[in-house]
Amino acid sequence: MDLKELAGKWMSQPRRLSGQSPTQMIAQIHATPGCVIAAAVFGLAPALDNRGSTETRAALAILQAVTERLEKGAP
Repeated sequence: MDLKELAGKWMSQPRRLSGQSPTQMIAQIHATPGCVIAAAVFGLAPALDNRGSTETRAALAILQAVTERLEKGAP
């Protein structure tokens, strides 16, 4: 799988990659039970240079949700 191509698809069509909006992805991150959550954000920051603030805010919100979930740890 070409991760750069995958990152580009997410940036241009976020719903097509996962079938979820950034808000739905954040909700899923918060709702995931268990000891481990894995998240990969590859090539996102450079792509944001050519994007608007909406995409930047969405990406940062997703990263914040991942960070909060990892800090929360297992129930």
